[in-house]
Amino acid sequence: MPEQPKDLPTEQQRNGSDRQSTVSTTTSYLTQSVAIVGVIAITVVITLWLSRDSERSGVEILIPPPAPLTFQASGAVVRPSVYCLDDAPRIDDAVNAAGGFTDDANFDLHNRALRVRDGSKVVVPSADNAVETTGLAD
Repeated sequence: MPEQPKDLPTEQQRNGSDRQSTVSTTTSYLTQSVAIVGVIAITVVITLWLSRDSERSGVEILIPPPAPLTFQASGAVVRPSVYCLDDAPRIDDAVNAAGGFTDDANFDLHNRALRVRDGSKVVVPSADNAVETTGLAD
């Protein structure tokens, strides 16, 4: 068998070197894959942690604003007319919307805390007229 020069690797050395190279490459790919999966997992966890909102339960309840009530104010008020008010108005709100009481209004016949119903007529009697107020809520 002819002698090989000393600087050239033998076939056995080359095969061993190829195996080591293959193992080294496989280990490198495995390490890179684990690192990428780890970075993705950490990113997902951080994103979920930052996007949490302990104040909200995920259900939003919308309550519509109350519809305005329309009523007629007449009798001993400054500006008798038809008015619309929000938030469940009371007799006092209706009289104030109509400009207030006139000088001859009979204050004793009113419970100004009663609610006004939609479509009702609030009649403010004068001192010489003893008509009851109509259109009040029960």
